[in-house]
Amino acid sequence: MMKIYLCILLSLFLLASHDKANAESKILADCGSMSGYAYYIETDPAMKGMGGWKSDKISSGSVRLIAKDNQSIDLVFGDSRDKEISTKQSGGEVLPLRLNKDELLLIIIYEGATTEVYHFYKEGSSY
Repeated sequence: MMKIYLCILLSLFLLASHDKANAESKILADCGSMSGYAYYIETDPAMKGMGGWKSDKISSGSVRLIAKDNQSIDLVFGDSRDKEISTKQSGGEVLPLRLNKDELLLIIIYEGATTEVYHFYKEGSSY
């Protein structure tokens, strides 16, 4: 009988903690498909002449920018199968460069050689 009560109390504690964490998260931007440019470095002789800036896009899925506890920001991608991939859980460090009511500019640095820049802006703004 003691084990049942302990499991119930633990479950209630975890549920309350989960609800509290979700309540403190705020969606800053929620986008569908995205497009932009990617820079490819010619590190492999087989890629000779294929480096430089290339048009790139995420045609299906979603991108969501989430503020957690008003102190950390995470960029979460949803693929075409509705699987969510967190930038932070993937080892990325999300650094805000500019945050205001009309735009969000961030840089994401992954350990190794990948750096990403994202610029979110409100529709109808002058960007």
